[in-house]
Amino acid sequence: KKADALARLVAAPPSLTSVNLAGGGLETRANFERNGLSEAGLLQLAEALLADAEGSCEHALSDLSVANQRSALSTLAISRLLDAMASRTGIVRLGLGNLRDDGARKRHQQVTMANTEAKRVRRQQQQQQQQQQQQ
Repeated sequence: KKADALARLVAAPPSLTSVNLAGGGLETRANFERNGLSEAGLLQLAEALLADAEGSCEHALSDLSVANQRSALSTLAISRLLDAMASRTGIVRLGLGNLRDDGARKRHQQVTMANTEAKRVRRQQQQQQQQQQQQ
């Protein structure tokens, strides 16, 4: 139930900017404390992000952390969350806690760098458009 509600929350609201399920709550607009999301719940969250990936650049979610769950994140859950991040270039930070797998850590770095660069390019294009409109 909790994972379904979280998945819908993350996929839908255009005003949500940061989700932190690490026990400290959401950085901006909500508070999820002491989460014990299972692999199934994390996969459901990733699938919701993937399903809503179209138009993701316009989506406000930029920071998602699922670190420090009661049990360690599975390789499958990490992989699907990274897939979701890669498909939603608006997400520039994905907190997964301590990644022990070198492949997952490298992929996390690559996707983070790619999304950060995509955000920089989008911001630059917006600034150019604003300058053109002012002229």
